[in-house]
Amino acid sequence: MPTRLDLIRKDFTQRRAIASDILDKDIYQSWERCAEKSLPMTGRVDYKHLSAQSLNSLLEDHRLLLHSAKRNLDNLYNTMAGAGWSVLLTDNNCTALKVYKSKNIAEKKIMQAFTPGAVLSEEMIGTSAMSCALQASRLISVYGQEHYKEAHRNFNCVAVPIFDQYNTICGTVDLTNENPVRDPAAFYVLEQCAKNIQRDLIYSIPDAIIIELSSDYEHTSHHQKVILVLSYDQQVIGANSVGSHFFNLDLNHRRVGFSDLFFDDFSVLFDQGLLKDTTFKMTMNNGVSLYAHVNDQHSHCSPSKLTHVSHPLSQSDTVIEDEQEITSFGEPAVHQQLKKCIKAIGRLPVLVLGESGVGKEIAARQIHELSPNKRGKFIAVNCAAIPDALIESELFGYLGGAFTGANKTGAKGKVEEADGGTLFLDEIGDMPIALQTRLLRVLETKEVNRLGSNKVQKINFQLICATHQHLENAVSKGDFRQDLYYRINGVTLTIPPLRQRSNVLELAQKIMDQVSIEPRRFSSCLMDFINQYSWPGNVRELKSALVYADTLAESTLLTVDDLPETLSSSNLTRDDDSPNPFQASHLSQNYNRTLNSTYDQLIRKTMEASDGDVTQAAKAMGISRATLYRKLAAMKGRTG
Repeated sequence: MPTRLDLIRKDFTQRRAIASDILDKDIYQSWERCAEKSLPMTGRVDYKHLSAQSLNSLLEDHRLLLHSAKRNLDNLYNTMAGAGWSVLLTDNNCTALKVYKSKNIAEKKIMQAFTPGAVLSEEMIGTSAMSCALQASRLISVYGQEHYKEAHRNFNCVAVPIFDQYNTICGTVDLTNENPVRDPAAFYVLEQCAKNIQRDLIYSIPDAIIIELSSDYEHTSHHQKVILVLSYDQQVIGANSVGSHFFNLDLNHRRVGFSDLFFDDFSVLFDQGLLKDTTFKMTMNNGVSLYAHVNDQHSHCSPSKLTHVSHPLSQSDTVIEDEQEITSFGEPAVHQQLKKCIKAIGRLPVLVLGESGVGKEIAARQIHELSPNKRGKFIAVNCAAIPDALIESELFGYLGGAFTGANKTGAKGKVEEADGGTLFLDEIGDMPIALQTRLLRVLETKEVNRLGSNKVQKINFQLICATHQHLENAVSKGDFRQDLYYRINGVTLTIPPLRQRSNVLELAQKIMDQVSIEPRRFSSCLMDFINQYSWPGNVRELKSALVYADTLAESTLLTVDDLPETLSSSNLTRDDDSPNPFQASHLSQNYNRTLNSTYDQLIRKTMEASDGDVTQAAKAMGISRATLYRKLAAMKGRTG
């Protein structure tokens, strides 16, 4: 016997007398668009897929969306997979970006459609929940024969649009099941996922002030908060959907300033927010008062700091489609070494050598991001920074009560946290000799047990180690185990100190462009100095010096006099008498901390002298208000 939808489909192909009254309005309109394009309702569906090159390009274009969505999609899939749901992320053209397939799929067409790079637009496959959600800007479910194509009658889908930080649709999240049950819980969890992705997109905006507004002082209301993003020059540069509707914003077409919305002075965000970290009242220009809290965005990971986004092209092999993905440090030899490390990391450990401040952890993170375990965690441990008495529990974890002062519930160690990802042991040359023995056993057996426990846990991680020491000398002196040295020295990457690199000036300009919000140029004398100075603290020292100059210089043209006195009065040059690569690092270990403390103190004194008046303080320091606001935020981030 024909089903109700069988009759509706027959009516649509003949008279269209009842379909428009029974189908959801947006689904019916999709059917009409498909019919206008002469798409047949019957027959097979051939899914088109992007080429590997086109897919890589698309994923790079959407790296911000992918980064912001990953944690939320992982949570969605973990929540819904047990009920047979598959999860799909698409862009705003319905091209699949990321997929999570249910383990219980029997329908082969779902397997074909749920592939990165699958083109699932309405023009290609007919009506779908994704295309309807994009058109209607809301959550829509399309079940069974509600799909235009008869071939999709076993698909039961629900999709919701994703809005970006400007409240523009940038993609969709879709749930698909072979079970036709309409589950309100699934719909709710899906909508929350999309809202959380927008929130994380908002928090990814660099160099910004993020405020949350609520009618509730405790910010515990069940209603979603109003979130606004402001630049340091007092412009609204982002908002969540609630904020966009609340303030009637159209950030793609209309510029809005802080004073257009609020009666309060912009400085309240710093006085009460960033500096005091309190909840405070703000009054809108229409007289409505709300409670505000400035959310410290420094605690969120910004994708602008990422060098690479994992591309789901292969589960086991590392594919380097673009040579620019590899940070070469300006040296061809380093570039070639990095390529070897990336190729070997799935099978061999990597040992990174170089002075303090040359970028060993940056290199390690990039190797991880381009490795087979890129979807796992990158766990970094500085062996020199942890007291000898604590490093064993830090690495291997412990049971509750295993030692005096131990957490009652115990704790997972860094080795366990790295399971499925990468363990980065920085300054491994400083690891106590007794602990080296236990680490060697873990590396050989791929098993770990916490302090106070006899339970053994299997683990699997990639290993990257780094040191500024000559490990061969440490082995000969008995300070480092020879067998451990051979175990960690699978592939070696040596990063040269800054004084031996040919691109110091290019690097300096790149750093200045990153740290300054105003265009800065180097005078010829400063360029000569940058090229000739030996930089014993390497990139860390160079960056600190440039931040100092950017903070205090009155002119956009920087000179040697704008550098810290410890540098500008120095005659140290890049010659044969430059410090040995493994002896120089101690010369500037505290340089960065001292420099930050110096100009933080200067800012505090100037603010006190001007009674907290940001405009007056900025004028006294010879910098713009926006620059001072930025420095205040950075200072707050350093002091917590």
